[in-house]
Amino acid sequence: METLTKFSAAAAFAVCVAPALVAKPQPPVEIKEAEMPQFVEGLLAQFKMESQESARAVAIYHDLRKSFKISHTTMGDWLGVKRRSLYNWMNDPESAIKYGKQIEYRLDALSKLMDDMEPEHLPLLQKVAFSPIYGDPKFGQSILDGKSSEQLMAWYDKLFSRFESYRGTIKRKSNIV
Repeated sequence: METLTKFSAAAAFAVCVAPALVAKPQPPVEIKEAEMPQFVEGLLAQFKMESQESARAVAIYHDLRKSFKISHTTMGDWLGVKRRSLYNWMNDPESAIKYGKQIEYRLDALSKLMDDMEPEHLPLLQKVAFSPIYGDPKFGQSILDGKSSEQLMAWYDKLFSRFESYRGTIKRKSNIV
């Protein structure tokens, strides 16, 4: 009788016994929310809350862009991300792990600034903050750097008279036409 080598024994085992050991797939089991352990319920609640916050942040983004009358590209610059990254965040905020929190922090600061600004000054922010003629580019740089709402408000207060004078220029031009 011929002796089996290690390899031939393993091959014989694989051919004869292994197919019987392969488990058949089981049908999926449906678990309802009420049947979940407490830690899973907590995670679910946290996920729902984060989804609501993300949806709120996207709504704030659109409101800010409309109020400041700026393009998506400009808003992306203000938020410190490229336009493509901004579109990805708007379409799926939860997937934007790398820059999502940064966007939401800057949106919060700009939202607080918008709430404290005179409504007539909102469309002038782009010009006053970034124009060396009508404003101070350091204000614009503080927006680009993602400074806090308090720092942005300090700049706004400092340049308030420039906002007012530029607003007056626009009113005079509209009366001439």
